[in-house]
Amino acid sequence: MSCNCNGGGVVGGIVIGAVIGAALGILFAPKSGEETRKELKEKANEWKKVGMEKADAWKKAGMKKAQEISEQTKSGVSEFKRRAKRVAKEIKGPVETA
Repeated sequence: MSCNCNGGGVVGGIVIGAVIGAALGILFAPKSGEETRKELKEKANEWKKVGMEKADAWKKAGMKKAQEISEQTKSGVSEFKRRAKRVAKEIKGPVETA
């Protein structure tokens, strides 16, 4: 079975690193507490939006892959049934004549 890896772990790591870096930059910036809290809230909303978009994209990709696997499985089962019927007919012929 082959791996169709698209680097999602790397992208996730970069996003998490950016979030942590931005949060630390905001926390250690020389601003008042009120300004810092406002900026943190704005950034949190931005990150939430990005996170939701990524989660939606990953969900769609997962559903697409699940659909592909389901179709392959159904196709395989149909092929197995077809072959099993053919083999059963082949075996049935010699058994009935014996």
